[in-house]
Amino acid sequence: MYLTSLISPGALACLLALLAPMTSFAQSCKPESIPATTPTSQFIDHGDGTVTDTKTGLMWKRCSEGQVWNGSTCSDTSESVVFFTWQGALQQAQAVNSTGGFAGQVDWRVPNPKELTSLVEEQCFEPAINITVFPTTYTSRYWSSSPYVNDSNFAWYMADDGVFWYLKSASLQVRLVRGGEQIDNLLLPPSNVKASDGTYSERVVVTWLGTVGAEDYEIWRGSNANPGEAVRVAAEVTVTSYNDTTVPYGSSYFWVKACNNSGCSDFSVPDTGYPALIPQ
Repeated sequence: MYLTSLISPGALACLLALLAPMTSFAQSCKPESIPATTPTSQFIDHGDGTVTDTKTGLMWKRCSEGQVWNGSTCSDTSESVVFFTWQGALQQAQAVNSTGGFAGQVDWRVPNPKELTSLVEEQCFEPAINITVFPTTYTSRYWSSSPYVNDSNFAWYMADDGVFWYLKSASLQVRLVRGGEQIDNLLLPPSNVKASDGTYSERVVVTWLGTVGAEDYEIWRGSNANPGEAVRVAAEVTVTSYNDTTVPYGSSYFWVKACNNSGCSDFSVPDTGYPALIPQ
């Protein structure tokens, strides 16, 4: 979903003001139309400011760097959040480990982009994260550990709407992770799934943005927003669009999965679409 979005160096300059330290967001969620992708039940709370994601096996600090875990939540003011350059983020992980660690662990690190995106809560934005598990999160803009290979002045970071590359000298937040196997082969769901709304007779055209590492895609359709009740209508689609000519009249939900020889991703965020009625 997220690694396909890029920002050019010129456009990056326009975002500098947006990525400065900021005040609290009022998170918005759409649980009535989008299923939770990181439900609280997916995490084991160790009671020490850490949680383990049972889906990935990764252990995360619940607080951003600079915040303090007080036994029940993180520091509750945005002024307590510390912003780091990319090099500063890597040094912060080293500093935590060299000064006794956290929660009895001394192998904390900055996550890679795919590990960061495993925390994205698709039904919420500003920030796109489960704030019950990660309380007092004010933004989704966090450094990853990965430099941008085409320009040594840039590195990857995560935002609400994707993973992008940005100047290493910029100041962003840091959330540390440890344990598990580093997620390098995680296949992310396709993003920006769009289904046509009455544009074509007797069919719906579904389009999406490709996923890094995907070899083909599956298209799923359902009569409601629950993907567990959806049926697969196509498989081994090697392009990023599909014409569903078997769609019934009326509105349907559409999901797309990315697949390769290791398996398929989770369901994408759905979109609804419907065919045009044939003139009588």
